[in-house]
Amino acid sequence: MEQLMVTAMAVALAAACCGGVPAAIVTGLLLAVCCAGLTQWLASSSSELTWLPSVCCALMVAAFPSLLVALPGTAYTCARTSRHDSSHDESDTHGTRLPASSRIRTMIALCATLAWLPACVRLIAMAAAGMPLGMGVSPSREAPLAYMACLFSVIAFLLGHTRRELAHASRSSRHARDARRAMARDMAARLTSSAEERDIATRMATLDERTRIARDIHDNVGHLLTRAIMQTEASKIVSQARGDMEAVRSLEEIGGTLHETMTMMRQSVHDLADEGTDFPSMVEEAARCSSALDVRVTNDVTAVPAPVARCCVALIREALANTVHHGTASHAEVVLRDFPAFWQIAVQDDGGRPRTTGSADPEISRGMGLADIEARVRALGGTCTYGPNGPGWRVFASIPKRDSAPSEV
Repeated sequence: MEQLMVTAMAVALAAACCGGVPAAIVTGLLLAVCCAGLTQWLASSSSELTWLPSVCCALMVAAFPSLLVALPGTAYTCARTSRHDSSHDESDTHGTRLPASSRIRTMIALCATLAWLPACVRLIAMAAAGMPLGMGVSPSREAPLAYMACLFSVIAFLLGHTRRELAHASRSSRHARDARRAMARDMAARLTSSAEERDIATRMATLDERTRIARDIHDNVGHLLTRAIMQTEASKIVSQARGDMEAVRSLEEIGGTLHETMTMMRQSVHDLADEGTDFPSMVEEAARCSSALDVRVTNDVTAVPAPVARCCVALIREALANTVHHGTASHAEVVLRDFPAFWQIAVQDDGGRPRTTGSADPEISRGMGLADIEARVRALGGTCTYGPNGPGWRVFASIPKRDSAPSEV
């Protein structure tokens, strides 16, 4: 569009100087329009030959000076389509010498940028020598027109160069803005990851400390209370042997208090240990109990009550141990699902056929340990099944979610 505006101004100037619109002016206008259209088409197709139409137009003006009205638009297009500066930027950025092919392209771009200069030089030389330009008017009118066309060409070239620099600065600004946004997103992701890792480390340290406190209470205070209870029972037997019933009643009261204290302490220790239960870690540790199996774990459960956690871990250990001892499988999969009303756990191997033929009873062929697992699951109100499934063996359990779970077996 800007090229056509520059050409239109040149046409208006030529018409004013010539006192009319000669055929050469119309031809130059059509040449400028064709050059602008071809350049726009090549630019939209991302071609590297966008400079070709302007160079051809400049050569035609140099060969036929009467087409000088197309020269300003040609100079503008030469400046707008130049890639000389970008090639130098790439060389400076990488700090290395351009290869031969790149140097050739740079020279071609430079020649294309200055392709309008020979036509200007010829126009000025012809005007200075008083030679006719072939526009069909007197030489006294053609000379000012030639000078003005060259001046307009210089102005158009500077305008095109400025527009190209502005476009390059705009692209650089967009790239810098995109780079800053990408860096900000990367920094935000790193900060989020660091915060998550810090939270996990803090939680693990808290759980470990709770477990240590529960262990210390159980090992120290629990043993002292147990010894006090045993001493009280022994003193009560001695008092009964002596017939001192009042002492017996006092010792029974003391023993009841000690038993109540022991019960409360055990409950507190269990609650403290339950709060320190990290179920995902327990599942991963149980899945690594056997190095003879390649176990894949899919766990959708993040937290469960401690009795349920211990039951699931025992099921995984027993099922994988049976796979190793009684089957020939090399791979197993542990899947835990969290549903709104219950938890599901399944352990499936890829080929756990018994090594020796025997009874068809699953408990006999797979070991009696699964009977204990089934009892644990039933104590929590759930169901447990096990047996052949596809090419291997599967142990499956479903445990309902309840506010208070019964005591473990």
